[in-house]
Amino acid sequence: MEVQEIREYETMAAKVGGKYKLAVLLQKRMAELMFGAPALVENPTKDLFETALRELSEGKITLADPGEIVQPSVIIPRRRRLEPEQDD
Repeated sequence: MEVQEIREYETMAAKVGGKYKLAVLLQKRMAELMFGAPALVENPTKDLFETALRELSEGKITLADPGEIVQPSVIIPRRRRLEPEQDD
């Protein structure tokens, strides 16, 4: 990773409030893209991480404020929880 790339990541992390918040934001946006949400940038790539980074750098996505209710752009299916088997 080049020095310029590291500085860009640090700038983005500072913009959203830290590297962990940056990771959460990018993961959630990549999941939305994977399940059919339209890209918010022109000429999106097949690389969902790169597309989400571009959306963030262009100010198209942000983290919601704590307590703010946000409707997702797509419904992401939840994993089914496996129930323990019952002995008869």
